[in-house]
Amino acid sequence: MLRLSFKPLQVLAIVAGCAAPAAFANGTFQTVSGDVRASASASAPEAVSSNARIVEGTTVVTGPNGRVTIRLDDGHAVVLPENSEFRLEAYRFNAAAPQSSNIAIRLLKGALRSFSGLIGGRNPGQFALTTSTATVGIRGTDFAVAEFDNQTYVAVAQGEVSLGNSAGSVSAGAGQTAAAASPATLPSLIAAGALPGPVAATFSQLNAVVIATQNGSGAAVATAAAAGGSLNAGVAVGVAAFLAAAIAGGGSGNGATTGTTGTGK
Repeated sequence: MLRLSFKPLQVLAIVAGCAAPAAFANGTFQTVSGDVRASASASAPEAVSSNARIVEGTTVVTGPNGRVTIRLDDGHAVVLPENSEFRLEAYRFNAAAPQSSNIAIRLLKGALRSFSGLIGGRNPGQFALTTSTATVGIRGTDFAVAEFDNQTYVAVAQGEVSLGNSAGSVSAGAGQTAAAASPATLPSLIAAGALPGPVAATFSQLNAVVIATQNGSGAAVATAAAAGGSLNAGVAVGVAAFLAAAIAGGGSGNGATTGTTGTGK
């Protein structure tokens, strides 16, 4: 699994849970396992539990055995494996006017898996995920991203992402991987087999989480497979096929690895 050095961070607001009125919360810690802590003040992070609410500005840290699924109010799901750090930097959701809604998240350490909800599905330009070397944009997407050795790696299971920085950008579609080596290095597609071992292993861990659509609305529901079984076998099979290829060192000469991506109903 990814074990990276801790980087100091600037915390922006008051954390989720019972301390925040539900009216001002932006999502829920849907499933929590092991050491998961959250903070949005200068105080030390506090342990969180399932069904606690999360607010804009919250930073979430998972320990060596920690895992968490966060579901935002538009249905967007974020899954963090162990040894990861994530911040919900900005979030506004208006179900009646998706064009006025937005999501901005940051991966500070480790990895995450992201699955679009209503905002990403209807107005993908209002979603941004930043890392130390690049920004990820989407087009209605299920993807995983990791920070390792000061580089960013992205693996796309469904949809399409753009990975960009000051040097330019590259698009990656379903079954493709991409990397950004530094903030000033042009991101590029890479073969799945070129993923560093810890990154491939962490992406495989994220495959243990099943993500499904809810009531045909395009909203995401993420549930640990071990806890609740497959909610959407089609999506699960698609991600499993892609990540299995990455672990096996697959990949074509042009940097793309294609697996069977299920649609799920």
